[in-house]
Amino acid sequence: MFRQRLLMTYQAPGCVEGEGDTSRVARFLDQEDLAAKADALRGLVSAWIDLKG
Repeated sequence: MFRQRLLMTYQAPGCVEGEGDTSRVARFLDQEDLAAKADALRGLVSAWIDLKG
């Protein structure tokens, strides 16, 4: 689960879903889906680390 504040600073198209006011969820159907979204997920995690400083 990723907080909305992070998603306002980093976009990860196709990697996260949901419409809540505070968070989004990353879902992966299988190993192939995870592999296809890996770069976007790495970028999202990197942005989260930068945000936490």
